[in-house]
Amino acid sequence: MIEQLPSAETVEAALLRPRHRLRMDAGLEARFDRSTVRARTTRLRHFLAFALCADILAIALDTWHGALPLGVAVRLGVVAPALLVGMLLLKSDRPSWQQGLLAGVPVLCGLVSISLIGLLLGGRYAELYLSAAGMAAFFVNAAMPLRFSHAVVLAGANVTATFAFAVMVSAPGDLVEILATLGFNAIVIVLTLPMNFGRERGNREVFLHGMRETLQGRALARANAELMRLATTDPLTGLANRRAFDARLERVALTAPQDRAWFGVLMVDIDHFKAFNDSAGHSAGDECLRAVAGTLAAEPSVTDGTVARLGGEEFAILLPGADGDAILVAGEAIRRAVEWQAIQHPGFADRRHVTVSVGASATRADGNAATGSRTLKRADEALYAAKASGRNAVSLARDIVEAAPAAAIAAA
Repeated sequence: MIEQLPSAETVEAALLRPRHRLRMDAGLEARFDRSTVRARTTRLRHFLAFALCADILAIALDTWHGALPLGVAVRLGVVAPALLVGMLLLKSDRPSWQQGLLAGVPVLCGLVSISLIGLLLGGRYAELYLSAAGMAAFFVNAAMPLRFSHAVVLAGANVTATFAFAVMVSAPGDLVEILATLGFNAIVIVLTLPMNFGRERGNREVFLHGMRETLQGRALARANAELMRLATTDPLTGLANRRAFDARLERVALTAPQDRAWFGVLMVDIDHFKAFNDSAGHSAGDECLRAVAGTLAAEPSVTDGTVARLGGEEFAILLPGADGDAILVAGEAIRRAVEWQAIQHPGFADRRHVTVSVGASATRADGNAATGSRTLKRADEALYAAKASGRNAVSLARDIVEAAPAAAIAAA
C-alpha cells in the first residue's frame, strides 16, 4: 500500500515554525521518525560501541592512579555489560522512547561511574575524575545522536546522580570544593545541550526540505501528465485527438518488417451532421458527437484499439492485429452500434436516426512510417465510397495488401 504524502501546506507550515520549536505536525512527526529511525539506530549503536572501547581503555588510567580493582569492578562489572545490553537490544523497530532508554541508561552508567570512582578515591583524584566526567558529558551532548528530549533527561539524571553520590560518599571537608566542581560541570552540560538541539533541528530541516522537493516533484509530474493528456485528448468527447492518433499509427507502422504484423484503420463520419447542427443547434450537435464517441469507445470489437476524433464529425479507429476481414467486421459492428442507439436526427421530417458511414483499410507493418499515413488515406477514400453508396454503409479499400475481402457492405 502506497503511503499518502502530507500536504504541501503542512510541510510549509512546519518549515515556518518558530526556531525554538522542534515538534511538527503529528503526521510529519511520525513520518520523520520512520524515515530516520534506521540511521539513528545505527549511529546510536556505533556510539555505544565507542563508549565501550573508551570504558575499557580507561581501566589503564585507573591502574595508573592505583585504582585497578575499583576500575575493573565498576567498568567491567557494571558499565560494560550495560553498554553491551544496550547495543544488543537497540532495534530500529522499537519506539523512540525505548531507543532513548536503551541508549541513555548505559551512557548514564558510564558518566556516573567516572565521577563515582573519583569520589571513592578522594583527594586530588576526585578533582581529576570529576573534570573528566564533565568533559565526557560535553562529548555526549555534542556527538551522541539522542533526541533532544532524551538528551535533556540524560543530562538531568547525570547531574542529579552525581550530586547525590557526592553528598553520600565525600568527606565533609572536601564537599564544598567537590560541589563547586560539579556545579561547573552542570553548567557545561546545560550550555552544551543546544548542540544537541541544533543537530536535531538540522535533521528535521533536511527532512522537511526533502519532503518539499518530493511534493514539488510529484506536483510537476502530475502537471506534466495533465498537459500530456490535454495535448493528446479531444476536449469535447474525451477521445484521443488527431495528434495522439497519428503518433500511435506511426508506432504501429514502424513495427519491425520481419514481424509482418497486420493493422487496420477505420474512418467514421456521422451522416448528415451539418443538417443536425442546422436544425438543433451546436449544443445539441455536441451532445450527438459525445453520444457517438461513447458508442465507438464502448464497442467491444475496438476496445484493444485507439479511438480518436480527428475533427468535426469525423472519427478514426486504429486496430493493431486486424487484417482485412477483421477490420471489415469491426466497421460493420460500429455502424450497427450507432444505428441501434436510435439517436433522433432533427434534420429530417421522417424521424430517421443518426447513422454513420465507415471506411476501412488494413495492411501489414513494414517499418515505414509512411505506411500508416497511406493506410489512413485509403480508409478515407473508402469512407467517401461508403457515402457515395448511400451512407449508413461500410466500405473496404480495394488495395488491401495480401488478399482482402469484398469491397463494400451496404447497410439496411
